[in-house]
Amino acid sequence: MEYSHTALRALRTANGTEHAEWVLLVVDLQRCLELVEHWKHLESVEDKTPRDRRLAESLFRDAVVSFVSCFDKDKGRVFLDEELLYGSIDGAPAAFRWFHDVRNQSIAHRYGPYRMAHTTVIVDEHDGGLLGAGTSTYTMYQPTTGVDVLASLIQVALQDANTRVEELRERCLAEIKAMHPSERRRLEVASYRVPDERSLRLGRRKYQNVNRQIRSEIDLPSRYAPQETRATILKLNASTEGGEHIRGGVEILGILEDDGTWCVIALELDLQGYGIDLESACIDLTAAIEAQLGFAINDKRGNPDQVFFATDRRYFEMFGEFRRAATLGQLRKLAEELKRMVEVAGTDSGSRPALKIEAIEESSATSDTADPD
Repeated sequence: MEYSHTALRALRTANGTEHAEWVLLVVDLQRCLELVEHWKHLESVEDKTPRDRRLAESLFRDAVVSFVSCFDKDKGRVFLDEELLYGSIDGAPAAFRWFHDVRNQSIAHRYGPYRMAHTTVIVDEHDGGLLGAGTSTYTMYQPTTGVDVLASLIQVALQDANTRVEELRERCLAEIKAMHPSERRRLEVASYRVPDERSLRLGRRKYQNVNRQIRSEIDLPSRYAPQETRATILKLNASTEGGEHIRGGVEILGILEDDGTWCVIALELDLQGYGIDLESACIDLTAAIEAQLGFAINDKRGNPDQVFFATDRRYFEMFGEFRRAATLGQLRKLAEELKRMVEVAGTDSGSRPALKIEAIEESSATSDTADPD
């Protein structure tokens, strides 16, 4: 197979996103297992130096934090369930709970019983005289046992996560195979920019939108160039309980592929529809918009803003170019018609055609477009 004109693309569907998140979780668990193995090696050293002790403490703390975070239900898109994983294993729930509490109370927040201190005073019990002052502390930076227990817990979690990854991989492959070739070619390029200090506090979704600009920098084969384009606004209409109507418009770019298939792209939503003509492609797109709206409305963690995912900027540019061309075409026809009217009326009549300004709906601001209604 020839790979000279290819681009690595990302599957951003529900299956693709979930699969990618589980892959990240597997990477975290594999790293935790490596940390535990290094910790176990240092613990086996008989004459440990102060440096060995500090390294062992750091390995333990890092492994526990990374491992327990895989079970945080409010921190990521996917997570492990300790009850399902360890509920049937004797002693495993209590062991996991201990590491979980150590993470929360000692390592992360540092308020638990493994960090205690007193400002101490030595008093003469007979006359109350001050004999001395100082401090009394107790800290636990790593347990004296438990390395094998933690390794076993991680291995169980890793096995479960790997199973989920494999199941999702098969679902993703089936989804990709079922796609139309034009739809595959419109999958976004899988590119990354390493975050700098200004980007670290951005959410992942916002930073992914920044990364999407990389797609336009990749030189794809010229044979993928569109044969014909159209621009229109898809009008959406929803009825309320009171009988009223809520209307909205979505900017749509239609592209005729080299195989004769029409692809329509909702610019503000980054959704596509396909069909043998523009009308059928818009019908297919409408189903995708309804699905995305339903997901955003029903997602308990989200809000209606989750509907919006801007598509590649080059499609916005193509849409703008078409609208400019359509506007210029309208003005040219208007100017030619005005000139003809003046010539017919004659220059001595003093009659000039008057221009009437009217409000124009945004949905009809372009001409020579396909109306999906």
